Amino acid sequence: MTADIAAKPADMPFITPRAVAIDGPGLAMDPAHLRLNLRTSPLAALATRDPGGHPFATLTNIATDSDGSPLFLTSQLALHGRNAAANNRVSLSFQPLARDRRGQPGAPSRHGRTAALAGLVLARARLTVSGHAAIDDDPRVRQRFLTRHRKTAAFAQMQDFHIWRVTVAAGHYGLGIDPVDLILDLRDAETLVAAESELLATLNGSHAATLSRLASRLAGALPGAWRATGIDPEGLDLALGDETARLTFQQAVHSPEAALPALELLLDEAM
Repeated sequence: MTADIAAKPADMPFITPRAVAIDGPGLAMDPAHLRLNLRTSPLAALATRDPGGHPFATLTNIATDSDGSPLFLTSQLALHGRNAAANNRVSLSFQPLARDRRGQPGAPSRHGRTAALAGLVLARARLTVSGHAAIDDDPRVRQRFLTRHRKTAAFAQMQDFHIWRVTVAAGHYGLGIDPVDLILDLRDAETLVAAESELLATLNGSHAATLSRLASRLAGALPGAWRATGIDPEGLDLALGDETARLTFQQAVHSPEAALPALELLLDEAM
């Protein structure tokens, strides 16, 4: 079997299909749960291929674009940056969601926060995606990453640093995942994407106390001055220092005008 695997061509599908279904305890294949995990993680293990063809993995800060495509920041002088420039096939493995208050895997509802990087992870399903990485110099994309990871701003000002976007080709979470289950179609949400900066300023200004309450009540996060770092049709990304959380709207939001009413519904849910 080992020889057969080694003989497969380099352009084979990103994640080899499994002929036998694996059914394990706590294995959640709900696409909404997978997108929650993808959106919430502030860190991921980034795997690239070095010039000799060997895998090279490193931890990196991660964010997502409005559609859910993973974003990372790296220097073209760093080994993984040089690797990705030479061979754009990459893989990312994300932190699992925190267990709920009953000790169960994942989130107890549509909302969630990330788990601490400690303890046994072998019993936890981990979300992994594979795809193609490319530099994305769109100022909106850059701002979305820096809003989530403010401490990286000094690095982002250096000429050799760029934001990279990963176009997801496959996913894995115990079983194979179709990219359509991870990446949103934004054709009806152009105005929401364009107004994101203004919406975040409003939310972090006059609605800051509401965000803190929702993070604690719905996502199970510790109390604190949580701030909104991103909004998309499905939900709202939050951060407090190095901690992250996500709130999922009850109904899809496709325009700036629908954002505050959606927040009010979440507030009712938290009562």
